[in-house]
Amino acid sequence: MSFKERLIHSILFEIMLITIFTFALKYITHQDTTKVFTLVISLSIIAVLWNFIFNLIFDKYVTGDREKRTFKVRSIHAILFEISLILPTLPLIASSLKIGLLEAFIMDIGFIIFVLVFTVVYNYIYDHARLSFISKV
Repeated sequence: MSFKERLIHSILFEIMLITIFTFALKYITHQDTTKVFTLVISLSIIAVLWNFIFNLIFDKYVTGDREKRTFKVRSIHAILFEISLILPTLPLIASSLKIGLLEAFIMDIGFIIFVLVFTVVYNYIYDHARLSFISKV
């Protein structure tokens, strides 16, 4: 995947998650929309940067056609990414929402479970849509 394609892939992914998580976090925490949106944007920036780096590393070790990756490979990819993302996001969630680390951890785990499912589905659809688009060009 080229730099431009990887950038589009990441931006689309984050826009969808920002929208979902802003509404979900607002509903769950009853916090001010601006505060929640700021937190979600901060988490998104961290995730985009790490996503780019993580995928470069992952693609060096898992080669071949992306659209031929198995469900197992996609699941391992998503799990490793999400686990590695906890370290920088946990303290940010706790401090932004003024909650304890345990509460932030539980919230982060809920987000991770959702994102794991979303990541697998998003990447599967994206890769096949990309292949369909490229084959028509």
